[in-house]
Amino acid sequence: LSAMFLMMNAARLHVALQGLGHAEIATQNARRYAAERVQFGGAIDRHPAMRRTLLDGQAMVEGLRVLMYRAAMRLDEAEHLPDAARRAAAAAEASLLTPVLKAFGTAQGFARASAALQVWGGYGYIADYGIEQTLRDARIAMIYEGTNEIQAIDLLQRKVLGRDAAAFEALLQDLERDAGAALAGQVAAARAAWAAVRSRAEADPSAPLQVADDFLAGVAHLLLAWAWQEMARAARRCNGDDKAWLAEREAVAEHGTAWLLPQADVHWRRVCEGMPLAPEAA
Repeated sequence: LSAMFLMMNAARLHVALQGLGHAEIATQNARRYAAERVQFGGAIDRHPAMRRTLLDGQAMVEGLRVLMYRAAMRLDEAEHLPDAARRAAAAAEASLLTPVLKAFGTAQGFARASAALQVWGGYGYIADYGIEQTLRDARIAMIYEGTNEIQAIDLLQRKVLGRDAAAFEALLQDLERDAGAALAGQVAAARAAWAAVRSRAEADPSAPLQVADDFLAGVAHLLLAWAWQEMARAARRCNGDDKAWLAEREAVAEHGTAWLLPQADVHWRRVCEGMPLAPEAA
């Protein structure tokens, strides 16, 4: 059984990377098409609605890539660090990151492919340009190697409310140390949601199952906020020659923080205030 879960966890990270790949190629192709497609006297990548769609995709892709690297680094540390306690801590964080990246990464693969198809308009719906194939390919990744709903339940019920509670607190503290005041509000929201669902679970054991998807999405956005902060800090520290590329990384990180991170508030509020599900119809 332990060998099976080892294989499944590796497969889930592979599928998370597949989701990132779908988001990446969809966003790349949409950017290329939008730069060539002229409407109203200019390329549509200059139109505000399309500009935001493309920047949303770029920020999501780059943030997710940082998180994939973080997970890979924790897996390496879990195997190679000389100190046993640090190896255990790295393995525990990798265990938390796995369901988040599998579920959120594949969901974003599909979402970014759908947004990219919108850039093409009606052309994107037919087979000539290939984006409809990317959209269909991305959809299955949300199902296999454990559906995304199962990943959310695994994160919240089995790990955060169960055996890996200490690891989750350690992750929150690590994010606080790295980003400081920039993430203070989001970390506080995560802790409040954690406490709320823990309290509700005492009276209703099904409560975590009802809000697990939102909890996972909230955690994913918190991690993305850290990733965007890390991108911006790295760009500012770097003394490379390509100043324009570094400035773009900082701008992309700022876009993600301003336009995508606010979605976390909706997820945390649902976790904290979500009403019980309606009874089945008679």
